Amino acid sequence: MNLKKTLLLLAFIVFGGNANAGLIVDQSFNPANIITGANFSQGSSSIFDDFTILDAANVQEISMWGGYWTSGVQPASFDFRIQIRSSANASDVVFDALVTAFNVSDTGFNHNNSQFADILRFDFNVAGLMLNAGSYFIGISSQNTLNGTNFYWQRTDISSLNGNISAFGNNLTTSSWGNHALAISSTTASVPEPSSFAVMMLGLFGFVMRKKILSK
Repeated sequence: MNLKKTLLLLAFIVFGGNANAGLIVDQSFNPANIITGANFSQGSSSIFDDFTILDAANVQEISMWGGYWTSGVQPASFDFRIQIRSSANASDVVFDALVTAFNVSDTGFNHNNSQFADILRFDFNVAGLMLNAGSYFIGISSQNTLNGTNFYWQRTDISSLNGNISAFGNNLTTSSWGNHALAISSTTASVPEPSSFAVMMLGLFGFVMRKKILSK
């Protein structure tokens, strides 16, 4: 391999190979630990839960688990509102969208042992959402319900002061309902600092030149 091709290959590895997809928030539903009791998150009232990310992220997908109590029947037409705030203050909104297209799958488990309360997984594509490192509050609420049916957000643990509940437009108040079933995934491009890249390129250049000299 000649020098030019070698340097191009390294550039591809460094700049193209460091994009990594993965969970940046993992409070996923755990079938081995199904928490009974849940909060309704619908209409103008939404459950908010807090989360923290350590690095800036290009968010690709937000997943949550919940269902319809007690009928278990999904509305024929339904959508969700997703709002992310940088603080508990209602004015610190960084993302607010009505999501009408998403994937729904049945986990095969029921809430509160009710055969009419399937625990469902909802996957929302939010490609293009950029979040800086820091702490946030996220609210997800169903905007369509049936008479006698309430949308609940499944919980993942009962540790106190991790859940946050509020009506939209009000400052959030903490509760002792614990974390709710939530997962956030991202694709974050990690590019080395210029100085680090320069050192790598010089090292490779020296290696290739040494190899060429020895081969003569």
